[in-house]
Amino acid sequence: MVNDSFDLMNCTWDPVLEVPGSVEHKFVLDQVQNLPGILAQGTGFHIPQCDPIEVPVVGGPPVLTGPEFHSLLESEFIMTSPTESSKKMNKTTIIHLPKFIQGKSKTKVRVYIYKCSVKVPCKIIFKIGFQSDFETGSEQWTDTAELESVDRSIVKVEIENVSTNMARKFSKATNGQA
Repeated sequence: MVNDSFDLMNCTWDPVLEVPGSVEHKFVLDQVQNLPGILAQGTGFHIPQCDPIEVPVVGGPPVLTGPEFHSLLESEFIMTSPTESSKKMNKTTIIHLPKFIQGKSKTKVRVYIYKCSVKVPCKIIFKIGFQSDFETGSEQWTDTAELESVDRSIVKVEIENVSTNMARKFSKATNGQA
């Protein structure tokens, strides 16, 4: 947006922008656990806390997964089928944009919504027949799974304001004449 006058000018955009976002996690076991006494569906589990994940961005600095990503990841997963569990959270980010443009200036506003996708292979440890201490009478085996996560909650705003005031002071050359 360009303001060619010396006065403040109202912006043509709304001063508030609502940006929708979401976070999704889907956990998929490679195989159905077909052992006597095993019913994965309805079983809950937790994934240990992890550090933010750095996702490379073409032409820019890397982006870290957001707090909503980790909050949802660390909450309990419930197996909704014999091999899958998924969770999704929607989020709206409110962005405050400039209401006015300074005189003799050009302003650009860019809003970036990043989509970070992560696939993580997992090794799962199962136990059966355990006592309350998780050790006595336990039989243990492992299987593999994949965690697929998508973070669309990261929003960045870039505001660029450039002065277009090229007022210059000129003096008249007199060539020695008074």
